[in-house]
Amino acid sequence: MTPTEMTPSVTESYVRSAFDKLAAGDISGFLELVSDVVDWTIINPEIKSSPISGRFGKTTFPAAKGSWVACLAAPLQWIVNDVIVSGNKAVIQADGRGKDKHGKAFFSPHCWIFDFDDTPNHKIVKAIVFMDSALVRDVMASNAA
Repeated sequence: MTPTEMTPSVTESYVRSAFDKLAAGDISGFLELVSDVVDWTIINPEIKSSPISGRFGKTTFPAAKGSWVACLAAPLQWIVNDVIVSGNKAVIQADGRGKDKHGKAFFSPHCWIFDFDDTPNHKIVKAIVFMDSALVRDVMASNAA
């Protein structure tokens, strides 16, 4: 591929749009932006410090996210603090605020790192999510069905 044929890099606008789908709970819309062969890591898959810690694919990620969301009274309300884009890599730092099913409020800072492919549609091929694993573990334990 010559330089004039190269696909443009991912833009901050594209990354914010992708995150907006995820934050709004539009999982199917978000998954349209994810490669079928994505490598998705949440927190630390080796230590399993929370029930949703692990490595997932496109078809297994929704269940992990769903088990967390099921413990919440409503979707988290997000404030995006920073989006950094370099080539086809993006970092998003955002704060989520919410309440569990018992009405207990909590604050949940997150950091997402996304790697996008070189196709014109810029699919996410790798994702790493960092968040407070102790908070996730406690909220999930106190709101188990």
